[in-house]
Amino acid sequence: MEMEKYDEAYDVLSQAAKLAPDDGFLLYIYSQSCKYTHRLAKASVAIEEAVTLEPALLKNRNTKKELNSIRKTIQNVIKLSGKDFTFEQLIEQEELEITGLRLVKEHKLEEAEALFRQVIAMGDIMIAPHNNLAHCLLRRGKFKEAEQELLIVLKMDRRNPVARNNLPVVREAIKTGKIPEFSGVYNPHIGQITDIQPTHSNLPTGSDLVPD
Repeated sequence: MEMEKYDEAYDVLSQAAKLAPDDGFLLYIYSQSCKYTHRLAKASVAIEEAVTLEPALLKNRNTKKELNSIRKTIQNVIKLSGKDFTFEQLIEQEELEITGLRLVKEHKLEEAEALFRQVIAMGDIMIAPHNNLAHCLLRRGKFKEAEQELLIVLKMDRRNPVARNNLPVVREAIKTGKIPEFSGVYNPHIGQITDIQPTHSNLPTGSDLVPD
């Protein structure tokens, strides 16, 4: 499913949830659309409200597991982002990232770059903003800066496939001075632009190993 379809589903379900705020089952479905558009903070609010309105949802083992997982992830993100980082800031951070991705699709790279930098400045623990920023930088001919962003990702997670696949492309661009062709393929499951060139989770692991 393309990014636009996930966004359309989110928009429709968001309006539906506003019209029927006491429908626990609807709120649960809305929470899933939040997850698939990388609004985990909003997903956590929706699913908490859903299980409060419809406790029967917790009879499903997967729903209970999902709720506990979201709670744990949100707590971990806020904790790692710093003592002054709030839940409201997490919501804002997620929306900025999503807006940045839309701007990339509209070829408004300078604006997208500014938003990805803002996301990182708010709390630099996530991988996706660095990969997405690297994509913008490369497309704008800022090859060295793009390389540095990918190296930051690989310090967070040396096995990150997006950074590992894109780093050789960036280094080739540094050698040739030419901006490569772009597919800009968006993967909604990880919230990142995955492929810089067709031929070629987000929390860090703590590894400092960076491949050559």
